[in-house]
Amino acid sequence: MPPCAGTALAMITAVAAFTAFGSATVSYGAENDGHLFVNLVVIAGIGDIPKKSTRSMSGHTDGVLFPIRGQNDPDDVRIAPSPDFVGLCCLRNPDNVPTNVMPLAAVLNGMSDTLVEELRKP
Repeated sequence: MPPCAGTALAMITAVAAFTAFGSATVSYGAENDGHLFVNLVVIAGIGDIPKKSTRSMSGHTDGVLFPIRGQNDPDDVRIAPSPDFVGLCCLRNPDNVPTNVMPLAAVLNGMSDTLVEELRKP
């Protein structure tokens, strides 16, 4: 993470927002070395990894098949429960690389009523 006031403010704001929701901030030890915050930026250099970092991020849903809070995976004890909320903090960048955030309403409007009802279940 870039050591600057904007990054610190974004992290503090995210933790405060989750606290206001009555949620804890947790990270997955198997992802990003367990870091709570990850800086997603273009990687300099030549090769597959730097090239991949310049492409658009595909849709990413954290653990939709994982158990809900308070339940364990019956087949694999290493699987953590799904998060209740996933946060995205966006800071301006010197190259003005755009970040697209999909509003929840737009996602839900594109889903069938059956899927939306499934998501509303406890």
